[in-house]
Amino acid sequence: MQNQMPPIQSPDNTFHDGNPLTGELGTIVTALFMNNVQSAIRNAQAEILAVLADAGVSVDPAKSDQLLTALKKNYVLQTRKVNNKALSADITLGAGDVGAYTKDETNTALGTKLDTSKVQKSPDDTTASALVINGGHGLGANACPRAAGATGGVAGCGFFSYTANHADNPFGGTGASGLHVQESATYGWDLLGHNGGGVDFRLRQISNGVAIEWSTL
Repeated sequence: MQNQMPPIQSPDNTFHDGNPLTGELGTIVTALFMNNVQSAIRNAQAEILAVLADAGVSVDPAKSDQLLTALKKNYVLQTRKVNNKALSADITLGAGDVGAYTKDETNTALGTKLDTSKVQKSPDDTTASALVINGGHGLGANACPRAAGATGGVAGCGFFSYTANHADNPFGGTGASGLHVQESATYGWDLLGHNGGGVDFRLRQISNGVAIEWSTL
């Protein structure tokens, strides 16, 4: 594209009418200036026509939006593709285009691979390596306090709760919840608390697989 054409050669680079009363002469339009105008117009037209030709738009003197049409058509390079889909129009990418499962495939895969036998059946279920359900202990095999007082099993920790009047509940008629830590197969401890008219806590140690009596904190 050509550089900007020079202005008319007058003292202030603008055009002036002549004034016979004062003897002021009008601005002389030289051949150089008119040739500059012609060259600039033709060069601008050539630039615009190149855009239309690249977009496959035929020149139509009756239309005034052909440059806009060409720019819209060529706004994205037509030679570019996304997942082998041309960008000549709007495209939609599905799960297969990005190497992902569809919703149905995901449900099928989860249903096939999830071993429901490794999910807790209840909060008191202590199956080893089971997925913990909401409200479950998550203590692993035999690592949950028992009504008889004996505890053991794999190392781990988790929360547990007792209902009112549970045989191993030191608070009797009030429900309680606590934390159990199983440090080894035969050693651990329990911290139990409740809020029955006032916050109260109990602690007990599990040694050699035997739970010591609850002590007040």
